[in-house]
Amino acid sequence: MGSNRPSCEGGGVGVKLFRCAVVVALAVALSLGGCAPSETASTHPAAVAVRDLLALRSVNSTDVAAYEPFFAEPSLAEELAGNSQAAGEESTVPESDTPYVSRIESDTADVVVRWHSDEKSFPGWPSATVFSLKWADGRWVIVDAVDPEGAVPAPIDESELIGTPGNTVEK
Repeated sequence: MGSNRPSCEGGGVGVKLFRCAVVVALAVALSLGGCAPSETASTHPAAVAVRDLLALRSVNSTDVAAYEPFFAEPSLAEELAGNSQAAGEESTVPESDTPYVSRIESDTADVVVRWHSDEKSFPGWPSATVFSLKWADGRWVIVDAVDPEGAVPAPIDESELIGTPGNTVEK
């Protein structure tokens, strides 16, 4: 007497379901892979500057001197240190993906941060922030930050980062 369970033999229902699951998983992986920033876009010195700033923010550093290297305007370092002190133990920023460069010119760059926030902990927090940086005194400094309207800018092509200030990647 035969079994009613799906069989993997002879291309039965079990094999067909498995094949379908593999195809769906592969399609999802490929579609997500196209959105991921290149390692270079995430390790470019402009992106690293934003990543390091976010690390300070996530532990609520109140050290003004620790924030100063990230800004052209010292008052921003004082403001962030003050905000961290007021926040106490709770993080002032949600978790995020690794920052990546989305635009670069000779001495300016945009770095995107995609946030993982929830309305309970971070009400009204944007899905992403674009940090504008400039090359000044041998370092990338943040001059502005905006929440993009519409689509979040994609990572820059690795070839566009070659030869930019502070970048050590070569052809």
